[in-house]
Amino acid sequence: GTGTSAMAHSEVQKEPVNAGLFGILEILFDTNLLCILTGLVILLVGSPSPADTPMSLVFRSFFVSLGKFSLFPLLFCIFLFAHSTVICWYYYGRKCLSYLGAEKLKIPFLTAFVLFLLMPSFSSGYFAVFAADMLLFLMSIISLSCLAVNSKTISESTKNTFNFRK
Repeated sequence: GTGTSAMAHSEVQKEPVNAGLFGILEILFDTNLLCILTGLVILLVGSPSPADTPMSLVFRSFFVSLGKFSLFPLLFCIFLFAHSTVICWYYYGRKCLSYLGAEKLKIPFLTAFVLFLLMPSFSSGYFAVFAADMLLFLMSIISLSCLAVNSKTISESTKNTFNFRK
C-alpha cells in the first residue's frame, strides 16, 4: 500500500493508466478478498483462547475450522507471500537507485539489504517489524509527495486515455 508496485507494473505495461488499473485490481483481490476471507474465518470460529500474536490467532482459527491439514497450505501461502515480498523490496530498491542515478551504490545496497534480512535473527521480531514499518512509512511519504507534485500530469494522462471531456 505504499505505491511502489507501480514500478513493477510499469515494466510490464507501457501505458501508465493501464498499469494503474491493473494495480487497483491487484489490491482488490489481495487485500479485500483474502483479508476478508481470513477475517471471516477468525470471526466465525471465534478464538478458543487469547492469542499471543495475530498469526497464532489465524493459525488457531484455521486449525479449529478446517483441521490440522489446513495449516500446511496456510504456512506455504505465508512463505510464498514473504518470499515474494523480499524479492519485490529488493527490486524496488534497485529500481529507485537507478532512478536516482546511483547505480554505483548497488553493492552497498545489496550489503545493507542482506543485513536487514538477517536482522530478525539477531534481534527481537518486534524490532524487525517496527523497522520495516518505519521504512514503509518513509516510502509512503515519498510516494504521496510524488503523487502531489505530479497530480496535474496524472490527471491529464488519465483524461486523455479514457477520452474524458471537461
